[in-house]
Formats: sequence, C-alpha cells, structure tokens
Amino acid sequence: SGAIFSVLLSRRPLSRVTLSFGVTLTAIPAGDLVTSYPLPGAGRIVGFRYVPQVVTSTAGDGMNLNLEIGTTNLTGGVLGLTSANTNTLGVVVEASAITGANTYAPGALRSIEGATGAGAFAEGSGTLHVDIELT
Repeated sequence: SGAIFSVLLSRRPLSRVTLSFGVTLTAIPAGDLVTSYPLPGAGRIVGFRYVPQVVTSTAGDGMNLNLEIGTTNLTGGVLGLTSANTNTLGVVVEASAITGANTYAPGALRSIEGATGAGAFAEGSGTLHVDIELT
C-alpha cells in the first residue's frame, strides 16, 4: 500500500528461574561456597538474596557474599549478611543491585563466593536464592 510506519521489537526473557542453596552460616568459607555450578541455557543473573531458617542471636557477626560467572565477579550483587538482618525468621535479605557482568552464554558456570568476614557467624542457617532470566 506504500504506507510507512515504525515498529518496536523487544525481546522478553522466556522465563525466570530461581536456584536455591541451603547454607549454614558457620560453615561459609572465605572463598567459594559453591564452585562452578552449571547455569541453565543462556541468560542473565538478576537477583541474589538470603532467607533465614535458623536465626542468628550473637551480636556483631557479619559477612559478604558475591556471585561470579566463570571467575568474573558480577558488578553489584553483594549480599551483606549481619547478625542484625538475619535474626528474624523469614525475613528476606536482598543483595545490592546487580548492575553488570551478569549475562552468560550456554555452558557458563556460576560460583557463590564468601568474601569479607566469611566464617564469622556463631550460628544460623538459611537459603540463598539466585534469580535468573533465561533468554
């Protein structure tokens, strides 16, 4: 017909997946807590959080956890666990915003790393959740 018009094409994730890992806070090492876990398909990591199942009670405990794809740290996504934010059953402790280095191709591997203060807790356990959008 000779008509000219604009089209906006956008690609939406096919699905969202949450990988969950049970952890005992006293056993988290300085270094990899989970090493080279295969990621599904291709996608991007979009969230990281902790939910206590056994609360902490000793004051002053704390550590940071971060995610890696291969051996590269994500930009952002640092999960700061403290005795103050893990002492209530069922609370959701969110990591800082993930802002980069979070996309991956098929066959990529992901690690969870204990960073600052790892191994510093006297008690507590819960579940780590990693949210992924598959593309």
